[in-house]
Amino acid sequence: SDCRSRQGKDITTAAVAFGSKTFTPTAPSYARRDTNSYFTAQTTFKTGYPTAFSFSLSSALVLAANGTVTTASAVRSPVNCSYNKPGVAVSYLFHWSCSGQSTGTSYKFTGAWKFPIKLGGATGTATVDWTFNYIIYTRIT
Repeated sequence: SDCRSRQGKDITTAAVAFGSKTFTPTAPSYARRDTNSYFTAQTTFKTGYPTAFSFSLSSALVLAANGTVTTASAVRSPVNCSYNKPGVAVSYLFHWSCSGQSTGTSYKFTGAWKFPIKLGGATGTATVDWTFNYIIYTRIT
């Protein structure tokens, strides 16, 4: 999902579907890259099944940035885990974790990142939206 121009000065991306992952003890990690970003997730198989997440923007978007992120948030459903870190550099490696998770529950994270940009003298806003679905199993039968 490459960046595309909107109204001559804003950049947006189609909502990125980072896909789905079934985390198991033998496959606890996930990574996905597209032209705008890089996303990772890793579940630890101990009480609460904590999962660590990271998200970073591509070097092209970092170079176009004209300020810090105004929105850097992710919300999970079912609820009990979210992330919100506006005001940091676009080059920041955004990272968070969720614990208190259950096996067999279908989780969905939805993320939104926005920041000012400057391209060819024009200013605007870049928007990167994404989703990631996952489920945790200790064994598959």
